Amino acid sequence: MRFRTLGFFLLLLLSSCDSFITTVKIEKRLPKIGEDKPFYIFSESFHTVPDSAMYLGTFSTEVELQTYLNPIQIENEIFASIEKKAKESGGNLVLVEKLSGEKFEPLIKGKIYYINEFEKSSFTENSIKEIWSKRKIDKIEGIYETDLSDFGERYRDYMVTYGIIKKDSANYLMIYLNGFNNHTGIAKFKRLYHSWKEGDIFAYIQKTEKKSIFKGQKYEHNKFLSENTMFKIDSGNLWISNELGLKIYNKIFPDSSLNETLTGILTGFAIEKNRIITCNHGLNQENIKIYVKGINGNFDSKYVANIEKRDKKNDIAIISLVDTTILNSYIPLPVSETVKPTAEDVFVLGYPIAFIMGEEIKLTNGIISSTSGVGGDMNIY
Repeated sequence: MRFRTLGFFLLLLLSSCDSFITTVKIEKRLPKIGEDKPFYIFSESFHTVPDSAMYLGTFSTEVELQTYLNPIQIENEIFASIEKKAKESGGNLVLVEKLSGEKFEPLIKGKIYYINEFEKSSFTENSIKEIWSKRKIDKIEGIYETDLSDFGERYRDYMVTYGIIKKDSANYLMIYLNGFNNHTGIAKFKRLYHSWKEGDIFAYIQKTEKKSIFKGQKYEHNKFLSENTMFKIDSGNLWISNELGLKIYNKIFPDSSLNETLTGILTGFAIEKNRIITCNHGLNQENIKIYVKGINGNFDSKYVANIEKRDKKNDIAIISLVDTTILNSYIPLPVSETVKPTAEDVFVLGYPIAFIMGEEIKLTNGIISSTSGVGGDMNIY
């Protein structure tokens, strides 16, 4: 009998699993939220709860983790339990306190709120395509999906598909169609429950004075509304930029064969009527196409250029316009062969991060602090 008891105890110990207990402290209770209703997870590290949100109470989850078990399953179960407890109290949003940055957290806590559901639409992929079948689709409209060309197949879980449809002459709606593989991310927890449904509005897009540049608002993966978002839509590519980063999407409908992936932006200076000097490091990719914008101040048109000469050591390239009838009316910059001395006043012109900062040229002034670079390299100021 003694051996059986000991054996039973050992069996329990070896098969023990990760456990957690979620408790809530409610100060104001509302009617229970249905299981099929949206639930929002915000992170204190990145997000602010809307002013209209109603505070209900707090939650805390104490976690005991065994490193040999599946962390993804643990994370899903933890946040599913938090969602269940919050919905029972009438809450549909939790604000998770800032996590320490460790891989696993022994204590997860935060606040519970109720907010009105975000705006939805009745659009589906089929209904959007049905609309386009009855009218002409413009260059902005289409079906877009996440560009994973730099990441590979292991990131397929992060693939998302959206539809962009015209609302009126100056505005577009970006509609969530499918993706995320039922997961999204927050802080150190890579996979969490989310409540995106087909037809949810992902972004509001407005035209600007620039042909391919748009402004607006977009929801993050956990439905946090991010203001002051910039959009660029050109040649089948959609770039979205805000304070949380830059994301790229490719158009897959109606005609993905016309897509051209914009891989980078450089600054160039005219040295002759149709010849331009620029950096070489951005032109090293194979099968690259080069376009020049800003000829005679025109940033709405772009012209094809070829590499004429390059100097890899000094990071210099000279390109020339293919169409020799396109001539720059501005006076080209003279190239000086004189070495400028230390403490000489200089200024720099260029288009840094043009997608975000705009296509107006930027100027920075300073002085030459040294006539040589790293290791005494005389080719670099």
